[in-house]
Amino acid sequence: LAAAHGTSPTVGAVGYLLRGGVSLYGRRTGIAANGVTAVEVVTADGEVRRVDAGHEPELLWALRGGGGGLGVVTGVELELFPAAGVVTGAAFWAGRHAERLLERWLDWAADAPREVSTSLRVMNLPPVPEIPVELRSGPVVCVAGAVLAPAEGDLATAGRRADDLLGPLRAVAAPLEDSWAPGATPAVAQAHQDPPGPVEVLGDHLLVGDLRGKGAEALLHVVGPESSSPLVAAELRQLGGALAEPDPRGGVLDHLPAAYAVMAAGLPGLHPAPVIRERCARLRAALAPWDTGRTAPGFVESPDQPQGHLDAADIAAVDRVRLAYDPDGLFRPDAMTGTSDLL
Repeated sequence: LAAAHGTSPTVGAVGYLLRGGVSLYGRRTGIAANGVTAVEVVTADGEVRRVDAGHEPELLWALRGGGGGLGVVTGVELELFPAAGVVTGAAFWAGRHAERLLERWLDWAADAPREVSTSLRVMNLPPVPEIPVELRSGPVVCVAGAVLAPAEGDLATAGRRADDLLGPLRAVAAPLEDSWAPGATPAVAQAHQDPPGPVEVLGDHLLVGDLRGKGAEALLHVVGPESSSPLVAAELRQLGGALAEPDPRGGVLDHLPAAYAVMAAGLPGLHPAPVIRERCARLRAALAPWDTGRTAPGFVESPDQPQGHLDAADIAAVDRVRLAYDPDGLFRPDAMTGTSDLL
C-alpha cells in the first residue's frame, strides 16, 4: 500500500494534504486531499473535533482546500491504495536537445496512461560538489516521474509503459545520467532529487493547457538553453487523468482542470532577486495564451502571487463555514480571502 505523498521527502504532511497535494500517483488517484477521510481539529471554541463524512462534513469539506482560518489541525486520516511496485527515476540530457525532447514528451503526455506521472524540467544547476560535473556544466533537460504497478501482475506492464516514455527520448540522445529503474514506493520521493535541507527559492506558478506547437516554442524562448535563463529550474508537471476530474467525495478543492502545472524557480544566492522575478514575469507573459487562470495552492510560492484554485462561490461557501466555527475571528489572520488570493 502507498499514500499519495508529494515529490519532496521533507514537505509537511498536513499542509501538503490540505492544500490539495499533487503526487506522482495523482493521474490515477486524484489530488491527495480527496483521500483525506477524517481530520482532527481544535476549533476556536477550544473543542477537539474529529470530522468526517458522518460528523460535521461541512467542516471536513472546507478544510480540504479552504485556505486556513478554520482551526488547528492535529491529525489526519487518509486512504491508502494498492502499490505493488513502481518504475521511477530521473534522466538528464544536455540542453541542446531540449526542443526535440520537449516535443516528444508533450506528444507522449497527451495520451499517457493514468498510471504514469512525470515532469520535464529545463535546469541550470548550481556549481556545487554534490552535483555531477556533467550536469552543472550547462543547461540540462530532466524527465523524472513514476509508473505505478498497483498489483504484482502489473509490474511488467509498468516496465513497458516506462519504455514507451523513455525509449523515444533516449533515441534523441544518450542521457548524461539515467536512474530510471524498478523499485519500491519509497524511491518515488527521491525521483526529483530535491535538496535534503531548506533552500531559499523565488518562483512563480500557473496551470496551463496543451502546449504542443507554439506553446513549447514560447516556453523555450524564455527558459530554454539559448535564453541565458537565471532560473535553476523551469518545470512542466504532467496533470490530467484523475487529477483533472471532480471527486464527489472531495473537499472544496477536488481537482485541477489543466494539462500541466508550470513551476519556475530561481536561487537568490546565485542571481539577484529582481533578475529572477523578471524572468518569471516573462515566462508568465509568454504562456498567457495557454494560462487557465487556475493554480494549485501547494505550488504557489507566496500570498502576493496570482492564485485561483477556488471561484467566488466556493470562497463564499468556505467563509460561511469559517464564520460558523469561528464567529469572533480568532483564527481569521490565518485565512486568505478573496477570489484571487485564497490559499
